[in-house]
Amino acid sequence: YNPPWWGTLIALVVAASGILLGKPWAPPEE
Repeated sequence: YNPPWWGTLIALVVAASGILLGKPWAPPEE
C-alpha cells in the first residue's frame, strides 16, 4: 500500500501559495 504522499504535497503547495500570495484566487485590485 502506498500512502497518498501526493495528497500531502498538493496540500502543502496550496497552503504555501495561499500564505505567500495571500489570495491566489482573487487578483489584486490595486
